Amino acid sequence: AIAVLEMLLRDYPKDQFIYEAQILLGDIYLEMGENEQAIEIWRELLLKSPLTPEATEWQDALFSLGRTLFLISDARPEILQAATTDEAAEKQAALNYERVDEAIQWLDEFVRRRPQHPRAFEARWLLAKGLRFRIQKPADHIEHAETENTRIELNNEINSLAARAIAEFERLGDDLAVLEQQDLLNQVTAQFLRDAYFEPAHIQYRL
Repeated sequence: AIAVLEMLLRDYPKDQFIYEAQILLGDIYLEMGENEQAIEIWRELLLKSPLTPEATEWQDALFSLGRTLFLISDARPEILQAATTDEAAEKQAALNYERVDEAIQWLDEFVRRRPQHPRAFEARWLLAKGLRFRIQKPADHIEHAETENTRIELNNEINSLAARAIAEFERLGDDLAVLEQQDLLNQVTAQFLRDAYFEPAHIQYRL
């Protein structure tokens, strides 16, 4: 399947189904564990194709790219307190932050453009999780700040990220509470709702 799709992309770049083929190729690479190839395909579609944000394929690539960038990052809660004690760990931490920063960019655009999209709940949940994770970067640096101005700037960044994360969790909770009243939650969205209730308190506790 990969060979056929790559041939289509190479030999028929102006075909009307070329963007659908790009989405499918990215999905296949992702299923095979070839995350970087999937990411590059979706990123290229978003940045280099003539598609507008109204196109279904553009929206699919937007969500898939943001979701994948976050999920391949080591952004588990226990990593937030993990000390980087060697060069390899520091490089991995830097890569995690880089990926999460890009994921935040794409996921934020997705929920702003398509708040009613079927994947909007997951996108907002991932966005809020990403913002929470990003708090740790300035939090780590503030301990070693050499000037008061630097400390103030880092503290402002922490508060800004925390406020954004809490706002996204609260918006998610409000939207899902409506579905809960209608008994329309499934196992996944029920977990999203639980996080929307508890994560803001966790964030505020760590400030």
